[in-house]
Amino acid sequence: MLNKEGSDYTDKPYEVFLDGVDESLGDDLLLISDLCVENVGLPPNSRVNIIFTTDENISKLNEEFFGVGGATDCMAFPYETNEFFDEQGRYLVGDVFISVDTAAGQAEVIGHSFIEEVATLIVHSILHLLGYSDETEEDRIKMENKTDYIVEKVMGKYAGAEDD
Repeated sequence: MLNKEGSDYTDKPYEVFLDGVDESLGDDLLLISDLCVENVGLPPNSRVNIIFTTDENISKLNEEFFGVGGATDCMAFPYETNEFFDEQGRYLVGDVFISVDTAAGQAEVIGHSFIEEVATLIVHSILHLLGYSDETEEDRIKMENKTDYIVEKVMGKYAGAEDD
């Protein structure tokens, strides 16, 4: 878990892990994760794991679980309600994997910041964990609109937090 010396994140509805990712990104990834989870609104008494990883590592997961070669930007693995609990008695909604390599490349192509791209991927992934789908055009538009709305709020708060 990403944890600052002497701090305790057990009261947060998420844990953040860095899997092969430059630790200097830790503070920004922790802050944006906090804002995203807060604004998506997880069910009461629940938790999500957010794992930031590399293209190499997410490629392995993509092959293992989906039979698809190559990297992807994000993956969400939902758990059944009440299947896994943490030490505080919260059930685990699921795991979110974000490739920071792919996120950086996509941010450059799209023309927004790396952190905004990471926020978009976190929100998108958590919405999948909460049952949103992007399989049909109608569902995709609905999910994109919800994602955009939440990310706009998150980025406004992120900018304010950076000023503090």
